[in-house]
Amino acid sequence: MERVWRIVKKVGIGLLISVVVLFTTAFVIVRYYEDEVVSYALTKINDRLKTKANVGAVDLTFWDSFPKASLRFSDVYIEETFPEKDTLFFAQKLYLSFDLMDLFSGDYTIKKVSAEEAKAWMKINKKGEDNWHIFKEDASTDRSSFRLALENVELEETAIVYEDRASQFFIDIYTSTGEAGGSFQSERFDLELDLETKIHSLISGSDEYVENRRVRLESVLDADMVNSKFIISNGKVSIDDIPFVVGGYVITGEKSFVDLNVDGDDITLTNMLSILPEGKKVEMDDYAADGVVSFHAGIQGATGGGKVPDVNARFSIADGEMEHRESGVSMSAINLDGSYLRGTKTDQLKLNQFSASLEGGVIEGSGTIDQLSNPIADMRLKMDIGLRDLSQFFNWDTLEVCEGRIYAEAGFVGPLSSGAHGSEVWNNIKTTGKAELSDAHIKLRGSNRDFTGIASSIS
Repeated sequence: MERVWRIVKKVGIGLLISVVVLFTTAFVIVRYYEDEVVSYALTKINDRLKTKANVGAVDLTFWDSFPKASLRFSDVYIEETFPEKDTLFFAQKLYLSFDLMDLFSGDYTIKKVSAEEAKAWMKINKKGEDNWHIFKEDASTDRSSFRLALENVELEETAIVYEDRASQFFIDIYTSTGEAGGSFQSERFDLELDLETKIHSLISGSDEYVENRRVRLESVLDADMVNSKFIISNGKVSIDDIPFVVGGYVITGEKSFVDLNVDGDDITLTNMLSILPEGKKVEMDDYAADGVVSFHAGIQGATGGGKVPDVNARFSIADGEMEHRESGVSMSAINLDGSYLRGTKTDQLKLNQFSASLEGGVIEGSGTIDQLSNPIADMRLKMDIGLRDLSQFFNWDTLEVCEGRIYAEAGFVGPLSSGAHGSEVWNNIKTTGKAELSDAHIKLRGSNRDFTGIASSIS
């Protein structure tokens, strides 16, 4: 046993000495070549740039990018190519990494770029011109010993604002950690993406589709740079922890086009409600939810020049439940099947079937809502429910007493919003069917008037 221990001890000491020698050698090499490499790199970069750039400091480092050596730039500023000369890119730290052995050969091939605490403002004007082609046209034919052969890009605490005025598209994102890998110099390659971002705003045309959403993306894209086409076979995307699978392709450039399928299965109703707009989310905080949501959508069409792709989506809720936290009144057995269609002449939300139970009472419904920006409804509703349960579930706090029972089998057609308020809204809606009220007792909060024994039938 003692002999084994001596062998282990010798091996351990040997490894430790090797590591110390390796790192000491690397440190000496980096320091020996630092001035030469930094001076050469700055000269070459400045020769190739056609816009203004400033750097606070530059040094050669090994420790921050082990096992590669890196040029570390601090307080990097690069100007855009547009006449306005606004900022294109700024970073607290920017690393250009290459193999350590390049220091001996003098052939510096940049294979990795890393940015920390950075921000980029990328723009395309109405003529289709961009502001980020900052290198001179003949830079690609440069055969010098300092060249770019990117295989990896890393972002940390980085914001990107992209505005395409030609296609009326805007996105503002913040990436806490992000990595892209691939043979970027090739005409076609596999592009690996792994990003954790927050989308502050995503606007297409005059519509804002995403606002303040956390997004996690893991995907491998078949990147065809010649045709500006990116094929997604099995992209994993989560929005505020809700998982989706994305497939299809995206074409960028003048003839931008998308053909994507988005699928989400076994999504909890709680998570789905969490992505509602903030105002609606506050209202839904009064409820505890359970159930399973499925979502399947196809997005297809041109996206340039203010064009918006067609959307064909289906969604469903199975065996859902919502409980009003304060009253304890529960709507259970919620089942829903619906669809959404948006095209050149179509903008329709369709409720194929809805059913639920409210404390023993039943609700069933179906119908459509067209032109969501100025909605027109055509709905059918059937219910047999206790008024107290209905009042407590929807928190009708203007009623001090609400008892009795309501039975209705009716339909209504008309605009849901036309600038009218309160009872005026109903003046524009046509109703059909019948409603019966039995043994009702109604009293408004703060009122001395008490209505009891109400029974009525309307048809």
